[in-house]
Amino acid sequence: MEKDIKDLLDLNSRGIISDQVLLESLKKVVKPEQKDERTTFIEEQNKKAREVRERIEKLDQKLDRENEINNNINYLKGINSFDKFEKVPTPKYNEDVLNSLSAYELDSLVAKEQSR
Repeated sequence: MEKDIKDLLDLNSRGIISDQVLLESLKKVVKPEQKDERTTFIEEQNKKAREVRERIEKLDQKLDRENEINNNINYLKGINSFDKFEKVPTPKYNEDVLNSLSAYELDSLVAKEQSR
């Protein structure tokens, strides 16, 4: 390819072909530039970084939800009711009940208790 370009430039410099013919010939000889290795590497690294950021965001959301569920359980464990006969505070919700509830049920129960 380099030889063809040199030959075309040589022919043009000797006046055998015109500038326009040189330009058209060069367009046919020179192929569009292919991405160099550096550009390809950068694009791959950017794609990997984007994927990692998305995974981290999903994990953060999952951890936030688990933290919210644990906070709801702790909140409900802290609610006491008074035994009518002994006048002693007793837990309103026992641990077995709280562990058997779904996250949605815990959210609803906390909202109900907070509205009281």
